[in-house]
Amino acid sequence: MNSQSWRTETTAIAMVVGMFLSAWVAAQDAEYVGQQKCKMCHNKPTTGEQWNKWKQTKHAEAYKALLTDPAKEYAKKAGLQKPPEESPECLRCHVTAVDAKTGAFHPQLPKEESIQCESCHGPGSKHLEYGKKMLLVKGAPPSDVPTNILKPDEKTCLTCHNNESPAWKPDKYTLEDGSKAGFDFKQALAQVVHLNPEKKHEPAPAATGKK
Repeated sequence: MNSQSWRTETTAIAMVVGMFLSAWVAAQDAEYVGQQKCKMCHNKPTTGEQWNKWKQTKHAEAYKALLTDPAKEYAKKAGLQKPPEESPECLRCHVTAVDAKTGAFHPQLPKEESIQCESCHGPGSKHLEYGKKMLLVKGAPPSDVPTNILKPDEKTCLTCHNNESPAWKPDKYTLEDGSKAGFDFKQALAQVVHLNPEKKHEPAPAATGKK
């Protein structure tokens, strides 16, 4: 590789790294706004009805799952001192932005909202501000992604979908080669995918194997 090619590749890598670092910093500086604010723009049939699709997932019912008898059994086996709907150990993965130490709920995020948009995409206040400005600017760029919104990946999911959960089943998913796994990103993503058809995307993952 000659020096010119090396400089070009290095610059490209630096730009990509900088882009993701900018998104991370923006997400850290932003504040939570709640899924109802997301619904204002992300529930149009022409752009994919992301909010409606979220409502149809188990994420939207995650808090209710803590009120069930199985959840109580899991909490008991795990030796928790409080019922699951009050235990930080459970709430941190069943409700958005819960204080992992105290189990306190975020003032802008009712527990009934469960795992909503900002659990995966990060706090949305800056994205919301951008959207409001763009409605007033003719010909403005249609999106601030990835500047103010995080794109979740497998690591995002694994913060909760892992063997620390008392409900973990190591054979929940059947992979393409016939082997078993407690989590498979490709299959899990297919259950919650909510792309905007007006934008260019990689092909949506297909739900392969058996769950």
